[in-house]
Amino acid sequence: MRRRDAYLAAPLLALVAGLLWFAFGRPTAQISIGDGSGNLGDEGIAPNALDVESGSTLAGTGGSTRREPKPPEPIAAVPTFAKSEGVFGRVTDTRDTPIPGAKLTLERLDPTTANWWQSAGESLFTTDAAADGTYLIGPVAAGAYKWRLRVEASGFARAGFDVPSRGSRIDVHLDRGGAIEVRVKDLAGAAIANAVVRASDGSPFRRVSAATDATGRVRLEGLPLGGVELTVECLGYASTTSNDAVVSAGATSEKAIVLRAAIRVTGKVTEEATGQPIAGATVTSTTGQGEPGSPVATATTDAEGKFALDAPGRAGWNVEVTARKEGLGSSSTWVQLQASSGTANPGAPGGGGGGDVLLRLGKSSGISGTVVDTDSRPVANSTVVFANSAGSRGLGESMARTDAEGRFTLDLPPGTNRDGAYTIAASAPERGLGVTVVIPNKSPSVTVRLLGAGSIVGNVKGPDGAGAEGAVIQFNIDQSKRSELPAATAEFNPWQYQQASFDPRLVQLVASADAEGRFRIDSVPTGAYIAFVTWRGMSVWATTPLSIRAGSSATLDVTLKAGAVIEGRVIDADAKPIVGAQVAGSDPKGNQKQEIRNSQARSDAEGRFILRGVLGEYWSLNVQATGFLDATVASVKAGDTSVEVRMTPLGWIDGVVTGPDGKPYSGSFEASAAPAAGAENERGGADGSFSGAEGAFRLRGLAAGAYVVSVTTSEGLVPTFAPPANVINGRGAGPVEIRLTNGASISGSVIEDGSRQPLTGATVAIRIKGTPSSAGRSDSWNSTDAKGRFAALGLAAGTYTMTVTDSSGGSHEEEIQLDLGQAVERQIATRRPGAIAVRVVDADGRPVAKARIMLRTEGGNHINPNWDALRKEGKVDFNRGGWESATNTNEDGRLTRWHIPPGRISVTARSRTTPMRHEPVTVEVASDRTTEITITMSADDPGGR
Repeated sequence: MRRRDAYLAAPLLALVAGLLWFAFGRPTAQISIGDGSGNLGDEGIAPNALDVESGSTLAGTGGSTRREPKPPEPIAAVPTFAKSEGVFGRVTDTRDTPIPGAKLTLERLDPTTANWWQSAGESLFTTDAAADGTYLIGPVAAGAYKWRLRVEASGFARAGFDVPSRGSRIDVHLDRGGAIEVRVKDLAGAAIANAVVRASDGSPFRRVSAATDATGRVRLEGLPLGGVELTVECLGYASTTSNDAVVSAGATSEKAIVLRAAIRVTGKVTEEATGQPIAGATVTSTTGQGEPGSPVATATTDAEGKFALDAPGRAGWNVEVTARKEGLGSSSTWVQLQASSGTANPGAPGGGGGGDVLLRLGKSSGISGTVVDTDSRPVANSTVVFANSAGSRGLGESMARTDAEGRFTLDLPPGTNRDGAYTIAASAPERGLGVTVVIPNKSPSVTVRLLGAGSIVGNVKGPDGAGAEGAVIQFNIDQSKRSELPAATAEFNPWQYQQASFDPRLVQLVASADAEGRFRIDSVPTGAYIAFVTWRGMSVWATTPLSIRAGSSATLDVTLKAGAVIEGRVIDADAKPIVGAQVAGSDPKGNQKQEIRNSQARSDAEGRFILRGVLGEYWSLNVQATGFLDATVASVKAGDTSVEVRMTPLGWIDGVVTGPDGKPYSGSFEASAAPAAGAENERGGADGSFSGAEGAFRLRGLAAGAYVVSVTTSEGLVPTFAPPANVINGRGAGPVEIRLTNGASISGSVIEDGSRQPLTGATVAIRIKGTPSSAGRSDSWNSTDAKGRFAALGLAAGTYTMTVTDSSGGSHEEEIQLDLGQAVERQIATRRPGAIAVRVVDADGRPVAKARIMLRTEGGNHINPNWDALRKEGKVDFNRGGWESATNTNEDGRLTRWHIPPGRISVTARSRTTPMRHEPVTVEVASDRTTEITITMSADDPGGR
């Protein structure tokens, strides 16, 4: 169960009446600010001068219902909150023309989940922009929350912004947008209702989603112009993506998507302590997109604890599978979905799956500890969390408060690896931040030492010298001044301290300026900081060094620069406007680290664009548009309003894919065009994801030249022949026909040598040696399931190296020759690892310290340290330079490398201080034995090795 609501601060008393109002179904609230002149009121509008239509709207009272924008009808009233308690600003188009009626929604994000992972949050408030485009929305609660503002208006692309702090001013420039109509159907051509369709150009802020109706259709509006990617999910069907859709201005694009049957995930739920099956547990599966309305597959375990569900997602995707039962908590794992080679319907029995999943439930165990201050006195009511766990279900949600004696117990979710290392972080007002690392099975009790806190005050002024009301000031620990961070102790390393400072539950290192431009942040943890200030399109990294010590205060004063503008028009070879072109400008000589000397914009329906905040004398522009060759315009003078960018149309390749039966392929596939051997095309190739009933595809954005076209599918089909295509700028090539057949495959299981028990979570890496002799994939990465099974499909013909590594350091490596269509099965028994003790000396026999030791297998693969096994076995202290000590020689020139696969191993040393060389040394490593070698380096190679 998520605990974000448990962190809610007490609501403002002024909102009590509003809550009662909404409970009885009153209409949506709208609050606007401004005097109708187009100015936001920088002169200082008193709260009672704000125009109010109704009041604020809470979720569930109609605020999320889509309405056509209409001119506002302000009614004079007293608002329930001031600008410093909400979010305010102005909504305009790219030419600064107000957009009255633009709808704004303020969402609350989950503080236990990474921002980028959340495509949407919980909608709390909505409002419409006033006639002059101004708005005020909120109030934003103080505390450990993260917020997002969404803006949409008819005819414009949706926009979104993370809200760093209450009282922030966020000015919005909306780009022109368009719409797309999607039809979703199955392999038989029948309409699929309730399929969730998401469209985006890559930004979660501009993502639009909706569900299909009974006819399988859905219309998505407010999309950015140009190419977008469509993702479709529906219960009972395998998800799919298609990135060949193009949104145009003034017209509705159309796209048909075909879904195949879902891929089945099977597994078992057991009791953690006894291993006994658990009946009646609820098991769910989701892609974890964080999107409201995303499908969630559900099943219930039988008397043997077994379950089966049709997971949303498609082959190659990772889905999250979670088991829950009252009194036993929850447990989650990620599963990679797989399909079987050559299966017409990968969701049919025997047609693939997510492997076998084992989930363990039980009473949560705990990590106990004490939080103390710099004088080792206990700190009551401090917050304790697993640091850096945003997005990790269970760990991310666990939080504790210390009692009067500073004691806490932090829940460790059922099924969690108790041999793993976990970073614990704690904070308290005016006491600062502290972190420590614990391995539960070795030390279930810890002490977290808070290192004190200070404060930062300051003032932000606009270019005219007046206070920058609503300016946002964000502070980050300055990595360039690591020496000023708290010294590493037995509890933590500086980088762990820095990462913990990003958790909003622990620290709030952001503020907004008041009407006079003043700001203050208290409880700033000890450390060195750098500030990033933004306001009305202006931004700057403040150069004033800030060093905070316990009880100290620092001052930061910033004056922002407005900068000039660069305006222009993007056109094609016939001087017609190009709509939706992305224009990125930057100062090629911009070496002022504190200034942000870059800006981005999109061209509108007339091909016009505006870059704001242009600092410096001359900028360089890079322009990209779907179907056109990238264009660069150098030495554009700041303030130039007549820039013309003429773009060259690129070519494309049309094709059709047929299955082994000769009929058009239905469903999802990947197509690519790579430059032919010896071709010197002006840019690289292209690739895309497609889905349809006719197997048709179009690869856009190809410069003139010769290409080779290939296709792959999730069930392991590959082309019998990769056809060539010759592209001419501005014209299409083809259609080319691609006939599919079964690719090569490797499948099997991994067991432990000796016990012969299946190994869960072993890594199986398959890579081709040399050049493949047919079309298809040339590498694969798998993790074994609960029965030790793995599968790699759709491989090209050739010679492969397969490397298997388990969590304890056991390994296996072999070469496998594959022919097209060949299916190879292996049962692999990993051999227990050995070790190599290396001593490095110079020509006079003196030890060489800090020499890096590099190892390769006989097959040429690098051997990296097994960090998990090193932690589990306690061979390296990661709190005291463990990363260095695991790879470099000590002061005596010695290093032991553990978890080395048995066999012939090549050893090389590289000095980090003095140019030296030596010939690689080959040794024979045996299981459970340590091989000792001495490497002598000579200083006769100025370049070193």
